Amino acid sequence: MDILLFLAIILLLGTLCSVIALKLRFSSIPFLLAMGVILRFFYKQEISQNVLIVVSGIALILIIFGSISKFKIKDIMKFAKTLLKVLTIFFFLNMVFLSIATSYLFSISSIALVLFFSALMYGSDPSVTLSVLDGKKTKVVKFLSLESILSTPITIIISLAFLNLLLGKGEISYAGIGAGIFPFIAQFAFAIIIGVVSGSFVVLILNRTDLGELTYVVLFAMALLTYSATEVLGGSGVLAITIFALIFGNYHIHKKSEYNKFTMIFSDILYILVYIILGSLLVFPTEVVFILKSILLFIIYLMIRFASMLISLKGFSMKEKIFMSLNVAKGIDAAVVVLLVISGIYLQIGGMQKIISISMLFIIYSIILSVLVSRFGKGLYVTKKQRD
Repeated sequence: MDILLFLAIILLLGTLCSVIALKLRFSSIPFLLAMGVILRFFYKQEISQNVLIVVSGIALILIIFGSISKFKIKDIMKFAKTLLKVLTIFFFLNMVFLSIATSYLFSISSIALVLFFSALMYGSDPSVTLSVLDGKKTKVVKFLSLESILSTPITIIISLAFLNLLLGKGEISYAGIGAGIFPFIAQFAFAIIIGVVSGSFVVLILNRTDLGELTYVVLFAMALLTYSATEVLGGSGVLAITIFALIFGNYHIHKKSEYNKFTMIFSDILYILVYIILGSLLVFPTEVVFILKSILLFIIYLMIRFASMLISLKGFSMKEKIFMSLNVAKGIDAAVVVLLVISGIYLQIGGMQKIISISMLFIIYSIILSVLVSRFGKGLYVTKKQRD
């Protein structure tokens, strides 16, 4: 079967899965992964590594752009202090205690590898929750959405940083940290400069020139150029596209809503491709002991999340804290990094296959839990005053 025909079938079946999920008010991710597993039996030819790299790379760019361009500084300022506390405390507790638990339960000795996993599990995707809540606008849902917007680039940047470390010596030492401080700062400096320049340029062009339908091409090309140029110069492409999207999202631009719709269309296409391709490539673990250990690790993860909420949040009831602790659905950001891992040389790293298996189980567990809590736990996020 030709690769183009295979991709066309993926999009058609993926759209069907998304429609079914929408009717059931459920996340489409489990349906897309299952469809990928089914397609594995009909498409025996190995998908080109170049195709996987292109799909994961473009998906990475559009995910960051789509997420951060919705970021409104005035909205963030309403929860600024609380958001900063939650993001910081949860990041610290997650990187420390989830890493220790993962290393102990699955006998993984590489510090960098378990830190990569912890970083990958840091962010969340509120679209799973929002698809079930049917657009309800409560303080809790708003807070979860803002947290996700901010945690998405952090998740990708930190997890990719540990991947690059694993391609080196694969271990962390004080000497290595000291030697890497300047390159690390330079990487961020390049990214910020390129992101500011390209973002400002696009805003200027879109406000002063009417390019008609070519405007969409310019926007996509500049996003791709920003990411690629930064990576070539040794900077962080993810951070550069984050700055680019931040400038685009917070400046007045004519017809911005139309540009956002254009981005969403491409994002939906890549969303389908990423999850179905993942389902077709990954072999999910079937060992009972492995699955039981992953469930125990997920429970530990939820306890870490709940502890972070207890320490960080003020002005929220205990029920709301429980609701936010259980809504940690892993989304497209984690899936794209997983696809990036299996499409390149990263999978050759010792223990990486085990981490990828745990990550995929975490994605499934978190989605199912978030859907169940959002659908049947209305009393946790809607106050008596809101119900009346």
